[in-house]
Amino acid sequence: MKNIHISFCLFIWIAFSCSKEEVSKTTIYNQKANDLIFQTLKENNCKCILEIPEESLVDINNSENPGYDIKSKLKMQLNLKTDANLDSLLSVSKNFKLDSEKIKVNKIKIVSSKDIWNIKKGEDSHTLELCKTGIFYIVKPIFNENYTKAAFDYGLAFSCVKLLPTPIYEFKKDKWIVSKN
Repeated sequence: MKNIHISFCLFIWIAFSCSKEEVSKTTIYNQKANDLIFQTLKENNCKCILEIPEESLVDINNSENPGYDIKSKLKMQLNLKTDANLDSLLSVSKNFKLDSEKIKVNKIKIVSSKDIWNIKKGEDSHTLELCKTGIFYIVKPIFNENYTKAAFDYGLAFSCVKLLPTPIYEFKKDKWIVSKN
């Protein structure tokens, strides 16, 4: 009976310690991703963004350009050793939440697919007026393991221009900057 009690306690301890680690990873990811996203929006004087897709940068790239091996490129650019390292970092991004407080403070308009449809039908002049400088698309960034580098894809929505390989950003002097490498 004592062995069962010890096994049960050990199981509970492991279960809760693992979930705390995952919450911590998600919290760190959300903070770093929001910092990079809002810095980019501010630098580009952007007030409107499309809803951020649920899919990862890898998933989107594989559907748009299946001949391009983005995983190998990202592993090299982010200094990751294995696919498992990259997959682990991608899984953390699945729980990304855009910071609603920063959206309010920076007066960012999230443009939905319904908004786009209404603009196309000529039924939404309000969104067009708010988004005079354009509407940006943003894809959730992928960070290296210590959050000092990030692969980050964004740009003007509905543009035919796409940068390949995806730009890499480095965190230096409390700011994200495009890497020269």
